[in-house]
Amino acid sequence: MELSAVQQKFLMLVTMRYFYVYHFDRQYAAPELVVHAFNKLSEEVKRQLGD
Repeated sequence: MELSAVQQKFLMLVTMRYFYVYHFDRQYAAPELVVHAFNKLSEEVKRQLGD
């Protein structure tokens, strides 16, 4: 399923919020979640997030 650029940015926003909420709780393995979500982004959105 392809997400639009806006949906992809929202996905990263939700992922980062989840990461910060559970950052100190190791059982949730948030860093792996962030990497997995980032890898789902298109190259265009990755470049936009880098700016």
